[in-house]
Amino acid sequence: MLLVTVAIAFATSNETPITLYLWPLDGTLTAPVWLIVMSSFIIGGLFSIFLMWAQALAIRARLWNLQGKFNRLEENTAQQQSPERKLRDMQANDVRTAHYAPAPNIKDQ
Repeated sequence: MLLVTVAIAFATSNETPITLYLWPLDGTLTAPVWLIVMSSFIIGGLFSIFLMWAQALAIRARLWNLQGKFNRLEENTAQQQSPERKLRDMQANDVRTAHYAPAPNIKDQ
């Protein structure tokens, strides 16, 4: 924030015209110093925002891809474990009911 404040103060206090030579072209651009400095900050900020947005989009695409793979693996695992789990649950129920006597009914008392 301090750097921005200093840059704005510098740019607005210097109104000397600068001539920029556009290297690949044969043209020149004459503008005040403050316009060049402010334009540089704005263009740099927009460029960095674009790069961060592109990186976030790439990360999000990878996340979506991995989430889809995870969901498919989870479904496959659930399908493979279903018959085994049913058998284990049935065996566990048989063991529990064999060891415990049925609870007395209130009407029986």
